[in-house]
Amino acid sequence: MAPPETFVRDYFRNWNVPNFRNWQIGGNGFEFDSIHSPKYLGDLTTTCLLHNGLMAKMLLVDGPFSVNGSWKNLEKSQNTILIENSFNNAREIFYNNYPGVNVPMPKGLYSIKQLPVGSLHPAFVMNYIENGFYELDSVIQDILLKKRDEMINIAENRFEIGPGAHDPNNFVYSKSEDRIYLVGLSLWKKK
Repeated sequence: MAPPETFVRDYFRNWNVPNFRNWQIGGNGFEFDSIHSPKYLGDLTTTCLLHNGLMAKMLLVDGPFSVNGSWKNLEKSQNTILIENSFNNAREIFYNNYPGVNVPMPKGLYSIKQLPVGSLHPAFVMNYIENGFYELDSVIQDILLKKRDEMINIAENRFEIGPGAHDPNNFVYSKSEDRIYLVGLSLWKKK
């Protein structure tokens, strides 16, 4: 498979690059500490817990952004499409109540602040779901992976599922609700 940035460039070739500079700037609580925040790492994005208890999906630091938030590579600016596409897909699923498909409640597209540096990063903000999947024994994990696969199969009725949909970092399991949530929607396309 092509390197992630090449794949993204080809996958979204004819899409308009979102102007993240117009996204809302999150106020108090829309900050994350890159050292202490729990993270779900993917190939192209990372997800961190904000101080207000919400979760933010953003591009990996040292993608188009340096640690201090400066825009260092305009060629990779199209990667903000991943964030916007993930938000649009989650909003479509959440507000249209697709039976059998769960996503965390989407809150919006924001520029959030990384502490202690104070740099702004474009992010898709959603409800935080604590992932209890890795605390379970392998038999239960296998059952949940099958349920996750069933959920992805249901979603295929309305979406072209992007690569990586079956990656363990693209879903979370809420033990308190006994419920699976899909969070890796960046490369999905609505049919």
